[in-house]
Amino acid sequence: MKYSKKIGKQEWTTLNLNVVVFSNGDPINEIKTKEEWIIANKEGRPGWCFYNNDKENEQIYGRLYNWYAVTDERGICPKGWHIPSDNEWGELIESIGGYKKAGKLMKSNSLWQESCNLGNNQSEFNVFPSGYRNFYGDFFFLQQHAYFWSKTEHYNHLAWYHTMDFMTDEVLRYYNVKGNGFPCRCIRD
Repeated sequence: MKYSKKIGKQEWTTLNLNVVVFSNGDPINEIKTKEEWIIANKEGRPGWCFYNNDKENEQIYGRLYNWYAVTDERGICPKGWHIPSDNEWGELIESIGGYKKAGKLMKSNSLWQESCNLGNNQSEFNVFPSGYRNFYGDFFFLQQHAYFWSKTEHYNHLAWYHTMDFMTDEVLRYYNVKGNGFPCRCIRD
């Protein structure tokens, strides 16, 4: 699998981010317990975890990061890359065919809960159903949903993200609390 892919006018990483240090070498804290996850998010501290705190999930799904980690000024993406804005996500989705059908073209054809809406990965974006960790430290929707942060704030404690699920061919755009743990992708500067 290639590390990146040019789609439309953009170049994207084709795997979920899987780093434990910021670009300057400072560590990003791994947060395992529910209590620590809640405190870090209330204080706006960057953090990451594996889905269900299980390292076995790293290889396919990467790490789940809170929004404070993905937007930290020290940078989480490799040099020459950045976390995409909500608009950059929108441009990607439109270049693949629009919100109604891009999900099918972006999702991998394996690991998703069985349904009639499996992906074909025609775009080679390699979306796997990574699930997420909520603000309270609970894990949900492995093999059912994929979530991706944008760097765009919605309002105060909320930020925009994009998601795909096993039931539809769509890509959906929502906002949620910054304390959730979602995977992320990087886009070339």
